[in-house]
Amino acid sequence: MSNFIDRRQHGYQFVYKLVPSLLFQGDFARNLVAGHPEGWSQLQEWFASRKKDRHILVAIALVFGSIVCLLGEGSFRELGGLRPKPRTYMDFFAVIERILFFSLVNRMRTVPGIILCLGLLALPNTFAQENVVLAVTTWDTPFSSQLASAGVVPAQTVQVVDATFHLSNPYAIDDSRQIAVAWISVRDQRSVRALYRSNSQCCWRMVDAMTPSHIGKGFHEFDTNVPIDVTIALLRSATDVAKLSPWKLPEQSQMSQESLAQKMFELLTVNRDEGRKTGDVITVGNMYMSKEYASWIPMLPQPFSTVNGLIKTPTGSEVADPEKTLLPPEAQLPDFGTEQVSVKFKIPAYARFTRSEGELIGKVFPSRNGKIRYYFVEDSKKRVFLSCVENSDSPVCILGLRTQYLDVNGMDSPLLEYGFQIPESYGGTKQSRYQLNWNWVRALPIIRYYYSSTGKPVPDES
Repeated sequence: MSNFIDRRQHGYQFVYKLVPSLLFQGDFARNLVAGHPEGWSQLQEWFASRKKDRHILVAIALVFGSIVCLLGEGSFRELGGLRPKPRTYMDFFAVIERILFFSLVNRMRTVPGIILCLGLLALPNTFAQENVVLAVTTWDTPFSSQLASAGVVPAQTVQVVDATFHLSNPYAIDDSRQIAVAWISVRDQRSVRALYRSNSQCCWRMVDAMTPSHIGKGFHEFDTNVPIDVTIALLRSATDVAKLSPWKLPEQSQMSQESLAQKMFELLTVNRDEGRKTGDVITVGNMYMSKEYASWIPMLPQPFSTVNGLIKTPTGSEVADPEKTLLPPEAQLPDFGTEQVSVKFKIPAYARFTRSEGELIGKVFPSRNGKIRYYFVEDSKKRVFLSCVENSDSPVCILGLRTQYLDVNGMDSPLLEYGFQIPESYGGTKQSRYQLNWNWVRALPIIRYYYSSTGKPVPDES
């Protein structure tokens, strides 16, 4: 029962401690857990060639399946002092569930097996309701060796339309900001992308081009927002901050985690200044993006809100006037009676403005016609702002972004904003640091609609 498969693979240690390599060879376990076609074919070949071993495997699955069905998932996790992390726990039972199912469809039908399959499927936290990580760290990309050396691995998987996002845990780039790595597959295309959390907007975005001190933000900023489901998944893992290993020695051996994260960020993006020289980066107004980005994402968003007037910021730029901004058509307005998702998280940047530790609640609502999704954020003082909106019918491209995005100008101003970006008439200053933006946010039509529709009082405190 020794000679287990390499236990270093994150997320599968529990499986390897219980099942010997006699039964699982190579990437068999990972592919089986992930539901990858190769895993199924390997299992089929194994069942056909090793009749004695397959009965051992099914017996193991029946025993542990029985325990989880009889004791429940919570009790099993405490059994014998075993306390695997939720991810490894789910991987183990994904293997059990798939083995039992496969044994049934291969004419090894038994009453206990059928009962156990149904029992495992019925449990609220089994594989049937969880996304499981595919082994993607061997993808042939320009960054494969560096990512492997740095210890960057997928920790969770999110499916959006026909795009699959394998997401790392977040890495801290400073005291408040986080980045993550996404392995993205869309049909037969694959890519690795850098993501970052917008502290003010409380959503995650893809970044394609940057400088050491500035992040490129597409054409309008909101066009770089990843799908809402990806944002929610990363917000839920905000406290699972991972550590990076130096991948370029000896110069990185003494670097801090924040410096390594910055280097990882730069590794996965195009340098703006170098890209301008080579033609890989283009400039539109004061915005810049990679040529690849511009080839996938249209410059013009889909019509949504209507802005009929502008007001000036302290630096002379113009932004939407709340008094002259119209909401989208009624069918596209949010249905606040149908809350699809709620997630609690913390962003330290909000702490000094909320007299708390920066606790926030994100809530996702569909539109009345079900074609649009809204993601609102509420702070500890019940102040709400609209983080992002997405068209649920839009395809997702290999950048990890929806190729059709909505014009949310005059709708998505965050509760925290740089002073110079806030209208002067609503308290804006020339400061290049965050300040509370509640005076402007609560004047926006979508926020007034939120409070009037939900019947909640509008907080007065600014």
